[in-house]
Amino acid sequence: MNTIKAIDVSYLHPSRTIETVLLKNNLLEKVLYVYNLDGIKFWVFKSILDILNFFDDNIDLETISNFNLFNNSAALSK
Repeated sequence: MNTIKAIDVSYLHPSRTIETVLLKNNLLEKVLYVYNLDGIKFWVFKSILDILNFFDDNIDLETISNFNLFNNSAALSK
């Protein structure tokens, strides 16, 4: 059975979030990160490094300064 579980939501701004999501089936599980911009645009990332590279290339790094990378350490260890 396929399941999707929200692990964490980090608010960068009131209308910008990074959601940590666990995708799971009988054999595999995978943690993904979803950047939600105003509930209109969404980007999916496989790792925190991918998120950092995205912000480095596209948005001022101040935007991500409130995102606690260590908040998701338990999810990364799976």
